[in-house]
Amino acid sequence: MIMNKHILILFVLTLYLCVPVSATELYSEQYNGALYDTEPLSAGQIEIAYDSGIPSVIIAFRNGADMWVGNDFNTSGYSSGYPRIDSIRWYCYDAWPPPAGFDGSYLAIYDYVNGTPSDIIWPIGGNPMWVVPSDNGFRDFTVDWQTTTHTFVAANNQYNDYPNCDPFLTDNNLTDQNHSWVASGSSWQRFKDNDDLQETTGGYNNLMMRVLITPSSEIESNSLGAIKAMYR
Repeated sequence: MIMNKHILILFVLTLYLCVPVSATELYSEQYNGALYDTEPLSAGQIEIAYDSGIPSVIIAFRNGADMWVGNDFNTSGYSSGYPRIDSIRWYCYDAWPPPAGFDGSYLAIYDYVNGTPSDIIWPIGGNPMWVVPSDNGFRDFTVDWQTTTHTFVAANNQYNDYPNCDPFLTDNNLTDQNHSWVASGSSWQRFKDNDDLQETTGGYNNLMMRVLITPSSEIESNSLGAIKAMYR
């Protein structure tokens, strides 16, 4: 029997559409480690944080090369002028996944335009900074960069594949602070909108990433231009 070509095309298309799209593969474990002290702040320094300080879930991606996680920050409530970002404070843990020891990952700061992460703005040139933590707990990684914006995303790229990778952690607060993001390549989603991540975290959506800033009282250039325009 000869099958009508239109039926054949429909049949093949149906088979194609029924093939599941491969999901982001994640691994996780409940955090049972110790709590670690953070470094004291320098004079005039401010820490911006959205997590409780108590880890709950340790998470790693199966394929780490294109996977990013980060928190968005808005410094306008802390600094009248654009601040200096002193450090990214990132919760590090080497005991999981085994084998123990840090493997290294990348840190970067993304521009945050119209409520979405966009391009890397630090390091200048767009190449993220490779870091290998020296110990567990919140570790400070030097940025020392004068921003030209109040809004940005501090982010980590796992880079290495599971299990030879450094994981990320979420806190023990089930109240979503709505600042945490996950990306595959350049496609960003909030933690709460990523089904694979929600299944893995159990709803603990606050990424343990902070920033340390030094506020500025300088008038921003766009504000200065507006003031000058008033007197023309």
